Amino acid sequence: MNQLVLDPGFRRGDGFGTLYKTIKIEVIEGVLQVKFKIISLGCPKNLVESEYITRKLEDAGHQLSDDCDTVVVNTCAFIGDAAKESVETILEEALGGKGAGRRVVVTGCLVERYGEKLKDLLPEADLFVGRGFYSEIASVAEKTGLFRRETAFAETFPRKVLTAHPSAYLKIQEGCDNRCTYCTVPDIRGGLQSRPVQEIKEELEWLLGQGYREINVIGQDITSFGRKTGSSLKELLAALLRVEGDFFLRLLYMHPRGIDDELIDLIAGDERIIKYLDVPIQHSEDKVLKAMGRGYRRADLERLFAVMRDRIPDCTLRTTVIVGFPGESEQEFADLCTFC
Repeated sequence: MNQLVLDPGFRRGDGFGTLYKTIKIEVIEGVLQVKFKIISLGCPKNLVESEYITRKLEDAGHQLSDDCDTVVVNTCAFIGDAAKESVETILEEALGGKGAGRRVVVTGCLVERYGEKLKDLLPEADLFVGRGFYSEIASVAEKTGLFRRETAFAETFPRKVLTAHPSAYLKIQEGCDNRCTYCTVPDIRGGLQSRPVQEIKEELEWLLGQGYREINVIGQDITSFGRKTGSSLKELLAALLRVEGDFFLRLLYMHPRGIDDELIDLIAGDERIIKYLDVPIQHSEDKVLKAMGRGYRRADLERLFAVMRDRIPDCTLRTTVIVGFPGESEQEFADLCTFC
């Protein structure tokens, strides 16, 4: 085994002086091998993409290790606090602690949201890779600059699962067409793209073969699955439940507008679907819901939850709400609290 020491130059960070980066790269059988770690911020969908990136880098001969020379920060930029956390993590990895001086590769939603601006805003980072380049990340991993293209990206497989047994995520779609007025997801991740049912089924079988048993089905709004392809979440779940094996499905993020009686009956009728329903309402009052572009009214929520309680009496309901939405009155806030 030979060892090379490369000095790709330095970056100057605000208030941090000059940082010299010396990166040790091992050469094994003629392949430059980089030791890397990956930090995944934000939602589970981002985590699945981190798993995809990890597999791509490992297949190219690189090694996942906490004792690393390169750090991949897969960022979130959904809201201001998420973007702030992403920037702080990048600066900490580049300039702080015993790992200061490591090469920093930035991926994820921060790259999609800010693009070319990041090269000037974050000179401490060496490389920015947009989601459209994930399948080629191994070929650009040792380069500098920005690699980003305007293209749809919904690949999740093959990947290296980074969650502990027995739980893993199964992403069934990418993007969203709901266009809620507060949400940046369509601008960052694009419109709805549903994966083929057979492809998702094969990935489930692969996860079961790897020993995972609690499978969390995820997407920005899984009730919209198949809307453009003539399929549906009900068709997908029926296909997944035909897979033999000891496993459970947990359904995460179901838009209230997309839940009908047939879907509720399907959930109620199979013990392999965990009776834990993630149904973000965002608000309960009609004026605020209309301003949010949610597409339902308080009466619709009341009916939906009554049906759920009747047909799935042991279910656990999880939700999220937004308070302080522009135009929300004190009375509407109080009514939301009462509704919850």
